[in-house]
Amino acid sequence: MGEEQRQERTGMSMSKASRAKSYYNSIRAERRKWKESQKEECAFCLKKLPLCKLEVHEAERRSQAPNRWAHVENYLLLCHECHAGPFASMPHKRQLAVKLLSDPECFSLEGFLAIKPRAPQYVTMREVIEELIELVK
Repeated sequence: MGEEQRQERTGMSMSKASRAKSYYNSIRAERRKWKESQKEECAFCLKKLPLCKLEVHEAERRSQAPNRWAHVENYLLLCHECHAGPFASMPHKRQLAVKLLSDPECFSLEGFLAIKPRAPQYVTMREVIEELIELVK
């Protein structure tokens, strides 16, 4: 496939695609280390599965925060059903409540908010706590 066709298909220049690949390769070891530190269960439904069957979900999508999304504050470990189901459209405040409940050591609201520049009050700790209360009811 030629350069022009690749750009048309992917919507990005080779240099941008190369930068994205380089970024992903640079964080792969840290991401794997985080995954291996987690319980062998889905953070949402608590289904017990081996780590190789669990998927790393990024609360802030790669497309929304290129070259900034790869931080432990942004990761959740989910089964395929939860990843493809409720988390596909779940609001950030609820995802962050799940993160706080399932992975408190790596929870940081400030860290999450720094991933994608936005208003500092995009999600507040109060909203996260309200969602957390709903989750544990």
